[in-house]
Amino acid sequence: LAIVSYLFASTIFLLLAVRILHGAGFGITTTTYGTVVSDLIPSARRGEGMGYFGLSGTIAMALGPLIGLWLMQTYNFTILFLCALSCTIVSLILTKLLQIQKSKKPPLQSSSTFLDGFIERKALLPSLLILCITLMYGGIGSFITLFATEVGIADISLFFLCNALAIAVTRPFSGKLYDAKGHTFVIIPGVIITFTGIILLSYTTTIPSLIIAAACYGSGFGAIQPALQAWMIDRVAPHRRGVATATFFSAFDLGIGAGAIIFGFIAHFTNYATVYRYSSLLLIAFLFIYITSIRKQKHGDKNTEKAAG
Repeated sequence: LAIVSYLFASTIFLLLAVRILHGAGFGITTTTYGTVVSDLIPSARRGEGMGYFGLSGTIAMALGPLIGLWLMQTYNFTILFLCALSCTIVSLILTKLLQIQKSKKPPLQSSSTFLDGFIERKALLPSLLILCITLMYGGIGSFITLFATEVGIADISLFFLCNALAIAVTRPFSGKLYDAKGHTFVIIPGVIITFTGIILLSYTTTIPSLIIAAACYGSGFGAIQPALQAWMIDRVAPHRRGVATATFFSAFDLGIGAGAIIFGFIAHFTNYATVYRYSSLLLIAFLFIYITSIRKQKHGDKNTEKAAG
């Protein structure tokens, strides 16, 4: 509906209204597909499955702008929107082919609150961690072109290309590592690699250093995001996966939007290289929250074992 409406949006107010409708639809579909995928993937291969699921999104986001620009420059916006509509129709047809089993909901507990219908408490920790990552991601992605101009790099498109390739290569392998060793063996190295990429990026002035920074940054993010999503699914009951996925992706989207605003404000007082160094502090906060929570969980498990024994 939103894609068709773009063809008739003749004023800025109509365009904004259609964009809101488009965003609402996108939010619903990403949450729904994420939940369906988590139900279809065997628990023993959840990390690998989430990696491939995330990979499909990475490929789409890498090819989408390129194809869209080509259609716009070669033809016009009408052809662009009609092609987008065709992709949506294909997606609907493929969705009908999925064999989705309805999960049985247990009776509502008396302790449940109104917010429990919108927020899954057991998903809050992974959601907080992905918020830290996407706050940084939003800040970096929004100003990478301006940063390139600031340091004198002409072809910044190489950053996006190398970043997407690194994510695509990393996700399947990190997913298998998650299934074999657990989330700690994926998340902590991923954060360290991402931190390295951001620091390298903040000091880069040449194309080779830009490529290395993009590869590190993409590899780290490509490992962290599906690992957090798989861990989030592992923490919640099957009938709460929909709410948990919504909680997770709400934090994801909030981080990207807020990151651009926060680091855009900081950029008024300094240069973009310094902004990137400030953004790396979010990864330090990420590690502190993650390691502290894991230690508390292990300490609680030991106390439970002692009490049982």
